[in-house]
Amino acid sequence: MRLAEVCLHHPFVSRAADGTLDPEAFRRYVAQERVLPQRVRSGLRTRCRPQPGREDAHLALRPVEWVLRELQLHTGYAKELKIELARVQPYRQ
Repeated sequence: MRLAEVCLHHPFVSRAADGTLDPEAFRRYVAQERVLPQRVRSGLRTRCRPQPGREDAHLALRPVEWVLRELQLHTGYAKELKIELARVQPYRQ
């Protein structure tokens, strides 16, 4: 089975799709998922600066645009769900 199919049939995704996902599980997901774009943004600040005069300099902005969209999405969900993102600590593995 391909990875995309495995993800599609994961209980979290299935329950989110059919409306049976525990709201607290979604809150935890929103809180934790916001950590990734924050870390990517931090890395991009130091590593993906476009070089002046390069024709492909605009390509360096694509990851930045993705990060901004993700942060806006999670900030919106967090506000709606009353999650205090400033207090969220990433899970330790």
